[in-house]
Amino acid sequence: MDLTGAFTFLFEDLHWPRKLGIGTALRLVPILNFSVTGYEVRTARRVAAGEMTPLPEWDDLGGLWLEGLWLSMARLTYGVVALLLVGLPFSGAGLSVFWALSDRSSNLPIGSILLLSSAALLLALLLGAGLSLLWPGIVALYVHDPRYRTCFRLGTVVGLLARYPSAYLTLWGVPLLLAIVIAAWLVPLLGLLNMIPCLGGLVSVALGVALTVALLLLSAHLEGQFVLEAGLQTPTPLPSTPVAELP
Repeated sequence: MDLTGAFTFLFEDLHWPRKLGIGTALRLVPILNFSVTGYEVRTARRVAAGEMTPLPEWDDLGGLWLEGLWLSMARLTYGVVALLLVGLPFSGAGLSVFWALSDRSSNLPIGSILLLSSAALLLALLLGAGLSLLWPGIVALYVHDPRYRTCFRLGTVVGLLARYPSAYLTLWGVPLLLAIVIAAWLVPLLGLLNMIPCLGGLVSVALGVALTVALLLLSAHLEGQFVLEAGLQTPTPLPSTPVAELP
C-alpha cells in the first residue's frame, strides 16, 4: 500500500481546490451529498485502473449520486439492523422498570436493569467495531460491483481480510488513526473559530466539512490500491435498472 501516494495525490491534481470545493459544498446539502460518496467510489475505481489523474470531474453528477445512493443505503441498512439489535436489551430494561412501577408490591429489579443495559452497551460496541472493520472491504467490493446487494457479501469481505491482512488493516487503520489525530486538534481550533461572530461559525463548518471530504478521498485512494491488490480492478458495469437490485 502506497501511503505517500494516498496522502499526496489530491494535491497533484491541478484543479484540486475546485474539485474539493465542489465536494465540500455538496456534502452540506442533504440528499445531494450522496454524490460525494459516489465520488469516493469513482475515485477509488480510477486509482485501481491506474489513471494519471485519479480525481474525476463533477460533470456526471447524476451517475455519482446514483452510485453513492446505494452505498449509503447499505450503510443505513446496517445501522438500522444494529439499532434494532441494541434496542432489544434496552427494551427489556425499560419493560422491567415499567413492570416494577406498575406493580407497587414489586421491588425495582436493579440487577436485571443493569445486566440488560450492560448487554446493550457491549452489543453496541461489538457491532460498531465489527461494522467499522468490515466497511472498507464492503466499499472495495462495491467499487468492483456497484450494486446494492454487493454490500452484503460479508463472507467475501471476511475472505479478503484473511487473504490480504496487512493491506486490509492498512486500509482500515490509516484513515481511522488520521481521523482521530485530526479531531484532536480540529475540535479546539473550531472552538476558537466559533468565538468569532458570524464569520467564525461559517469558516469552522466549511473547514470541518472540507477536511472530512479530504479524508474520504484519502480513503478512496487506499480503497483503489486494495482493489488492485485483491484483483478486483475490473469493474462490473452498472445495471441499467438499479432499482430492480433491491430485495
